[in-house]
Amino acid sequence: MTIYVVTDSGAQFAQSYYIEQNRILVLPNRVELDGKMYREGVDITAEEVMKRMTKNKVTPIIHAPTVEDYVDLLGKLSATGKPILVITSSREMFSSWANARTAKQQLGNEHIYIVDSQTVCAGQGMLVKVAVRAINENKPIHEVVRLVRGASERIFTLYYSESIQPHTHKHVMGESHALLGMILNIKPFFAIEHGRLSTVEKVRTRSQAIERLVEFAIEFTDIEDILILQYRLGITEQARQLQDRLAAEFPKYKFPYALYGATLASKIGYEAIGIVILEEETTHIGDYDDEDNFFD
Repeated sequence: MTIYVVTDSGAQFAQSYYIEQNRILVLPNRVELDGKMYREGVDITAEEVMKRMTKNKVTPIIHAPTVEDYVDLLGKLSATGKPILVITSSREMFSSWANARTAKQQLGNEHIYIVDSQTVCAGQGMLVKVAVRAINENKPIHEVVRLVRGASERIFTLYYSESIQPHTHKHVMGESHALLGMILNIKPFFAIEHGRLSTVEKVRTRSQAIERLVEFAIEFTDIEDILILQYRLGITEQARQLQDRLAAEFPKYKFPYALYGATLASKIGYEAIGIVILEEETTHIGDYDDEDNFFD
């Protein structure tokens, strides 16, 4: 590949082989769970994280790749003279972007380009795919970065949490609201907007939740990429219902599903389902006047 693509393990893909197939370089987040530290996707799987969260009612603490991690990898890649594109989890939720930026400054390499995905998990993975497609079309690095930046504005997410865990959701809902939700059996929806996770609405029943997720999806007429995220490897009944409803609305699309990882689970909990959509580009994205602000 003429341009290196680096991301952190917050990125999620429908096919696990996509990373190796496209030579994506992934720096693992560190997952602190039950007093021990694991490298996400290396020392512990998403499935194991979910099992422990469910059994022990614990929430993992995510530690983004450190400055030293980035310096080590980016330093080695810099020696090749090729441009490097780094796509990180949202800077509003994790420190990956800030650490990558500091590493770039320490290395003094102007050919490292750092993009804040303003999201995490599947949305972040979709931006990586946008970059890979552009690189395979032999687009120059500045055009690749422009396309990824533009696509980050077209990522939309909606997650429904089947159960409220105050230890997880207190940072999004507030602990008192999380406890009240448990008492009243009200289940929250979360969205990522401008890089921040926030509560957008609440429902009482699973059927209402599925209906709302369908309503969310049919707001889009042109979909470039879509992924259903769930908390188990095998398809859940909720995901199957969602697939069936969406297939009726969008007969020309497929609706793959995937297990979300520890990074997202640390924010939305261990029993959630959601949809991530990359809307097709329908308008021209103009060039930025200030390249210093556009390219990190």
